[in-house]
Amino acid sequence: MKNIKNNQLTTVELASKLEKQSKKESLDNKRRIDLTKREILFENIKEEIKQYSYSEPTIHIILDNYSVHKTELIKKICEILNMNLIYLPPYSPQFNPIEQTWRTCKIYVKRKYHDCKEKLEEFFVETYFKVVNECNFFNWWSETFLKKVL
Repeated sequence: MKNIKNNQLTTVELASKLEKQSKKESLDNKRRIDLTKREILFENIKEEIKQYSYSEPTIHIILDNYSVHKTELIKKICEILNMNLIYLPPYSPQFNPIEQTWRTCKIYVKRKYHDCKEKLEEFFVETYFKVVNECNFFNWWSETFLKKVL
């Protein structure tokens, strides 16, 4: 219970709160240990990597909004490696060239019967490269989306 006069925690409440906090920061806390190791690693290699990566042109990486793509770890790595993250608008597969590629491949693949898995895989690989080489999904995408964000 709080001390009503000056709205402070009682000794028991404070001890309980400190105990909970110390458990979070325990040396046995694997998540915290991993995070600390990661931070130390970043600090040790960051400047050396930056020297090499900043002499190269910036690499632009296009990502959807999957939560893993937006973690602090990814952002730090990309900053160190001189990479620019470009996030597609949420719920817009039409702006993702690979989605258009898959859609077109599926159209070809489901039109033909294959009597074994190996033939299906072979046909899919052929179809994929045909679609990638013949269709201009990337060109369309770079004209309609990429120019707007760069």
